[in-house]
Amino acid sequence: MNNRQLTAFLKQLNRLGQSPHSPKKLLGHKIPPEDKVLLSYGRASSPLLQKRVNILVWNMFKAKKKGWADDLISLVSNKDIILLQEAYLRPVMENLLAQTSLFQWDLAQGFQRGKKKVSAGVMTGSITRPNEVFFLRSPDREPLLKTPKMAIGTIYKTNNSYKNLLVLNVHGINFVSLNKFKNHMLQLEMEMAGHEGPIIMGGDFNTWLPKRSCCLEAMADNLGLKLLDLSPDNRSRHLGRILDHVFTRDLKVISAACHPEVKSSDHQPIEITIEL
Repeated sequence: MNNRQLTAFLKQLNRLGQSPHSPKKLLGHKIPPEDKVLLSYGRASSPLLQKRVNILVWNMFKAKKKGWADDLISLVSNKDIILLQEAYLRPVMENLLAQTSLFQWDLAQGFQRGKKKVSAGVMTGSITRPNEVFFLRSPDREPLLKTPKMAIGTIYKTNNSYKNLLVLNVHGINFVSLNKFKNHMLQLEMEMAGHEGPIIMGGDFNTWLPKRSCCLEAMADNLGLKLLDLSPDNRSRHLGRILDHVFTRDLKVISAACHPEVKSSDHQPIEITIEL
């Protein structure tokens, strides 16, 4: 095995969460095998991303609060890419996805829950069909339920560059040691390090401790990623610290805003416009 083959092999293991895992059922939560993790819904309506791209980042809080469906329909209007965390594919969610006919929706399942095997994880919607869709399953598991945290990556061709756009939708591992959090960030860093084009990384990173924030910022610095600033900043906080972040590389940020008026989740949606 030459160096190139070894690098490709290690990258594949990284995407699968360091090592293969057989399906497991824990307290009503089943972890799907690697070949069943990705689910796709709908059909993209645009062949290429345009120069200006509108993006939504939102942790949906498992769609448990009233009004989430109306809020989601309103929020995805005029968006090109949507990054959702804690997406639960109950029948009402599947029906809603069918109504958003302009988008392709790709879900990376962290687990399936209950007798009805409701899929849960991170979901990316886009008006442009991605060239590639892949998932990253966290190297470590969260306690009690022993479930992984997920990231889903999508790669898009653009009108303005020979370099493709990588979009990484992340839900950071929680309730674990700092070393295990670092393992998750290192997994993301390894994936992005091999990408030569522009990058958007967004999601809920569970950075409710200063050391977690420092670890995330160090990873961003290593990759040349810029942290998005919002003013005023109404993003969700836990223990006084922001949980949801968006990073960009080789992209111009035109606008960035938070939606504190949205009450159907314990996270406020973030909306940004970037220029390729």
